[in-house]
Amino acid sequence: KKKKKKKNLIENKEIFFSETSKGTFLPRTFLFDLEPRILFGIINGNYQNFYEKKNILFSKQSAGNNWAIGYYKSIEFQSEIEEILRKNLENCDNLGCFNIFHSIAGGTGSGTGSYLMEIIREEFSKKIINCYSIIPNRIGASDTVIQPYNSILSFRWLTLFADCVTFFENSALEKIISSLNPNIKPDSKEINYLISKIISISSENIRFSENFKNSWENQFSSLIPTPKLHFFSAGISNLKFFNKKKKKKKL
Repeated sequence: KKKKKKKNLIENKEIFFSETSKGTFLPRTFLFDLEPRILFGIINGNYQNFYEKKNILFSKQSAGNNWAIGYYKSIEFQSEIEEILRKNLENCDNLGCFNIFHSIAGGTGSGTGSYLMEIIREEFSKKIINCYSIIPNRIGASDTVIQPYNSILSFRWLTLFADCVTFFENSALEKIISSLNPNIKPDSKEINYLISKIISISSENIRFSENFKNSWENQFSSLIPTPKLHFFSAGISNLKFFNKKKKKKKL
């Protein structure tokens, strides 16, 4: 029997990226943090040319791991947030979904994330809000005393305004990586790599679609039976990429 040739699927880069006049692709994304330290690392680091600087917004005062500070401090940036969103949406031919990446344990991720969902729902009521949320560890003490309170308040906003929420837990991801390869010490790089793999797989149906009828709406309608049952836990079966041994360099 003749083996069937695999189809070379062409990725639609414009789902998440905008093409510049130079032919390069930049992510259609908005980075916001009340504490500038992390964003300064991006602006001055290896990825300084990967993001558009006009889409990066930060404050000089952190949220102090407090949902209330993160929420109410973000109100001061409402006009800037709406302007950045508007300019990015002008580059979209057909807006289908807003993807929000945040942690609900800290102040900015929980408070600002909640406020951002409110703005999007008010301005774009018919568009999907899809959230990828890092939750606090279930086992062990929290990093700060108010992490559980931040999470509870965030859950309320995720229930009211989000259409789909996928949760990740750092301690669970660390256990998965350690069980696959004991020689690897899980750090933020390894954990983020695993999260990015799961997120990438979840959008494959849209990015490599040969059927023009495929959309975010169709994808989520088959997963969410009723509007309030929109919380998911992620899973991935092929994790061989963590078992690759690093080649030793010859002296």
